Amino acid sequence: MRLKRIAPFLLILIITSVFFVFAFGGKAVRSQSAAPCSSTYAPGSYAQRVASGLFDGHTGKIGFQNDKDYPVTVNLYHPDAPDRIFGSYRVESKQNIYLGDNVVIGGDWGIQVEGSGICIVGKVSKFDSYGNGNFF
Repeated sequence: MRLKRIAPFLLILIITSVFFVFAFGGKAVRSQSAAPCSSTYAPGSYAQRVASGLFDGHTGKIGFQNDKDYPVTVNLYHPDAPDRIFGSYRVESKQNIYLGDNVVIGGDWGIQVEGSGICIVGKVSKFDSYGNGNFF
């Protein structure tokens, strides 16, 4: 079963509870000094993203864990086309999945859950590098 095969990796690349605070209104385990989510996604040019540290060179797959009792829709935004959704994914209740087939993203990508603000992936997730790949 595919879920059993990827479940161990998802434990280390789960979108943290900080994201759920903005998306669903919960209690944060980790706090951020500035809100990493906004109603718009404007990451700037590639040079601006590198200079500001928004893109730090990390790339990988993105896993998502839906702890809710209902399915959610997760949208990804590519920083070179920030005004449109790159991909939209339905994540069933209590499911852990990778978003997209072979989609490799950077920490400067945008992510949105159920119409929440658009968050910068690198600000609301943890990046890990393992022998079998890199993951958010």
